[in-house]
Amino acid sequence: MDLIFTSILISFASIVIIPLLPLQFKKGFAIISVIASGILNGLTALRVLWGVPLKYSFNANFFFGEVILRINNLSAFFILITTFTLITGICYGYFYMKQYDNEVEKQSLHWSFYILLQISMLLVCITDNIIAFIFVWELMTISAFILIIYEFEKKSVIKAGLNYFIQSHLSVLLLIVGFLWLWTKTGATDFYTIAEIIKANPQEIGPLPFMILATGFAFKAGFIPLHTWLPWAHPAAPSHISGVMSGIIIKMGIFGIFKIIPFYQGNILSMGRLILIISVFTALYGVILAIIQHNLKKLLAYHSIENIGIIGMGIGIGMIGIGLNNSYIALAGFSGALLHTFNHSLFKSLLFFTAGSVYRKTHILDIDELGGLIKKMPWTAGFFLIAALAITGLPPFNGFISEFLIYNSLYSGMLGSNLSLSMIFLCSIFGLVMVGGLAFLCFTKAFGIIFLGVERSALPQDCSEVEKAALIPQFFIILFIIAIGILPYPFVKIVTSVAATFINYPLDESFIKLINTMSDISAASLFIITLTIVVYLLKLMAGRNHRERTSPTWGCGYTNPTPKLQYTATSFVSSYTRIASPLLKISIKTSEIKEYFPVKGWFHSSSYDKIEEKLIDKNLKRIGSIMRIFGFLQNGLIQYYILYGMFFIIAIIGYTFREAIVKFILSSLAIG
Repeated sequence: MDLIFTSILISFASIVIIPLLPLQFKKGFAIISVIASGILNGLTALRVLWGVPLKYSFNANFFFGEVILRINNLSAFFILITTFTLITGICYGYFYMKQYDNEVEKQSLHWSFYILLQISMLLVCITDNIIAFIFVWELMTISAFILIIYEFEKKSVIKAGLNYFIQSHLSVLLLIVGFLWLWTKTGATDFYTIAEIIKANPQEIGPLPFMILATGFAFKAGFIPLHTWLPWAHPAAPSHISGVMSGIIIKMGIFGIFKIIPFYQGNILSMGRLILIISVFTALYGVILAIIQHNLKKLLAYHSIENIGIIGMGIGIGMIGIGLNNSYIALAGFSGALLHTFNHSLFKSLLFFTAGSVYRKTHILDIDELGGLIKKMPWTAGFFLIAALAITGLPPFNGFISEFLIYNSLYSGMLGSNLSLSMIFLCSIFGLVMVGGLAFLCFTKAFGIIFLGVERSALPQDCSEVEKAALIPQFFIILFIIAIGILPYPFVKIVTSVAATFINYPLDESFIKLINTMSDISAASLFIITLTIVVYLLKLMAGRNHRERTSPTWGCGYTNPTPKLQYTATSFVSSYTRIASPLLKISIKTSEIKEYFPVKGWFHSSSYDKIEEKLIDKNLKRIGSIMRIFGFLQNGLIQYYILYGMFFIIAIIGYTFREAIVKFILSSLAIG
């Protein structure tokens, strides 16, 4: 644990030093701090994954009691994910934040809270005391809130930040209720002891505390219908923070769900089915709404919901496997969920970084106003394309490997279960296939309209590729995306070692079978890449004697083509929109055309989340109506406010001496 304590000490020292430094040194010092702490944390996590679990305890007396810090395979795995994403995030953020270099005080606050986020996420991963866990979870929530509202002078940013803050505290409230319930039933405050007591007395505890805690963690992860904060917070935050939020902050909800799986000792088969069904709907709903978005970052935010659903499917399948005593289904399900957690942190952070590069150079996030950027930003376009292919689950990229594990577990479960469970698995397979196809449609639209064609609106004259140094953190993410896709064996071996800790019986040949399958996929991926290279080289050889000719693109009969003749984000998916219209809320506004040859005209479409409308907006209106009943209390007259204060003091005195007042009244009545 010495490296972890050194890491925390470095981080806290950096938080104190950064506000004292000149602006030109703040970012550099923050980067050094995050990388140094990250290396120490990563080395500790790797040591644990190699078979050396760590534990440290100390007495915090009145506040938390005995606090146990424990690093097992699960926490080590999440430490590695958070470390890598935080390092790439701050390295990219160094360049993204150049546009705010004149805001000295805000930058001091921003980088200090970025480091505080790193500390809090590390402590969330290693804290085993439930009271201390709530404390560091709250610290993580507040740090993320400050990072989200960097541009707090914008009304939309404050609204998104408060939305996140309020819903995150609903999550905290549920966690407090769940943990207090467990504490009153078990008398223990550390996760390991609580799990052992629940295992020994499963009937006494029941499934309700697990469901309360799982709901609290689901708020942070963004499962449907607890997702409504996410599509607003991601676009409001600076792009490197959006990447960190989608890459790892929402994954803390997934970490929490994994952490409390040992608390559930009821009908684990039924709970697995419930999680699987909710997750399928989450994945489908996320991608269905992503397709109709016009704001690039909001589109990516809904894809985060989609991928949280895919991760949840793996968790549900794993729990079903435990319920069926089928180690292969359990191992493949949990392994797929864990690997997709890592994979999503890679390609989604890369997508947000490339979106940030587009915004830096164009100051535009509306897809309909972009176009032709591949000529101005070829590296950014290439990175976006690779991340898009990875998120849609195409080989030979990392998304294919984790989704293959989940498909594999679904097929195995369908073939080895009763009819009702087999139908659930079959519908889940169909749902995952639909998610993949719709994601491909969405990113075809996004890449095509943003990077291909010609400019749809006037772009800044200095619109060009970002600095080469800004591409370096993105390049490292690309390396992992390709490495996992081509050589999945070592990565799958790591996640199976983590997944195996949830399975309380021998793995038999499941582990070997799964690893051998991954080896076959590696060979197939290498063959695809080799074949692609060979075909490309043959094409070059065949065309080396041909003279290259350049001519205008055929204009389909139009002699004077304009950018307005290109597909828009709306028209590209118009067929899909008509089919999915019962599930969508789309508003269309157009100008009235009166002339035969109109000079001007406009068309505007916007979408809204139906669940947010029904679940949040309508209830807020009801609360507002109730509050307006008491509006007369706030009348602006100081005499009334003094009177309210007097009533409050009298009420407090009455409550404090209530027993004496009751005795006095009763004695008075008796005398009467």
